[in-house]
Amino acid sequence: MQKTTLFWIATAGLSLLVLPFLWPLFKRRGHYYIGLFSSVGIIGLSYFCYDYWGNTAGLKTYYSTTQYAHRQKQAAMRPLLIQFRKAEQRYVLRIENNPKDREAWLNLGQIYLIQQDEARAAMAFERARAALTQ
Repeated sequence: MQKTTLFWIATAGLSLLVLPFLWPLFKRRGHYYIGLFSSVGIIGLSYFCYDYWGNTAGLKTYYSTTQYAHRQKQAAMRPLLIQFRKAEQRYVLRIENNPKDREAWLNLGQIYLIQQDEARAAMAFERARAALTQ
């Protein structure tokens, strides 16, 4: 369920809770429209409060532009990192089943290079070269 849908459900519920307390006051005086406008005002006020405090857009001003750009970049990279970890696990499993799998060693070495782990990448490439000669 989206946040805005949840907000409107909560606002309608709060308005329905407040309206029975306000309605008798306005009914005695014969001003029904004031009760209607006050309930609409409650909805508008709650939406303003949500838009001002509850919305994450307010956090944009909290971070500097460089910090915000860095956070956006991290969020965009997260799915790619997950794919690399899954691929790394797949190749490690392939190597456990067949230690002479040259393709798995090469791909694992490339993943280690992308992760900037030169020592493990060199070891994986060395194992791939050894598997080629065998």
